[in-house]
Amino acid sequence: MNTAARLALAPIVASLVITAAACSRGSKQPNVTTPIATATFARPAKPTPVNGAAAAGRAAVAQIGELNAGQYGDQYDELYPGQQALVPKDLFVMCEGQTPPHYDGVLVLGTTDINIKLLGVTDTVATEVTVETRRGTNKTSRAIDEVLVAGAWRWVLQDKAVQAYQSGTCP
Repeated sequence: MNTAARLALAPIVASLVITAAACSRGSKQPNVTTPIATATFARPAKPTPVNGAAAAGRAAVAQIGELNAGQYGDQYDELYPGQQALVPKDLFVMCEGQTPPHYDGVLVLGTTDINIKLLGVTDTVATEVTVETRRGTNKTSRAIDEVLVAGAWRWVLQDKAVQAYQSGTCP
């Protein structure tokens, strides 16, 4: 692991140590895992444009927050630029608005670098962010692929979704 990655993970490791210490002292707080990023949705935050897996996780959380808040135009603006050229914004906004998620929260479970080859995407490596979304007691895990473009994390659609939008339908 390089120095930059270690520095980015330092606050996370520190919070894990603090959480573990609190639990071992008989704290009445529940035993929970400290993730890379979490959110309980009130207002979505914009992603911080920095390198690293933790930053990709924070970007994914913010993007899910935009989706959850009905800010579909803002979410579209963070779509990979090459895919924006293939996906009409008005159709994207309409489709996303048909099934708003209404999540109570999101938890980043982990990240990994992966090779990608997707329609409209010239980059070949992405950071796959595995998240768990929560609605009441229901939890669902899924992966969001993030690509760093000009200092900002941009999410990408899979080919099937791009093809649906290109044909004028919702994925």
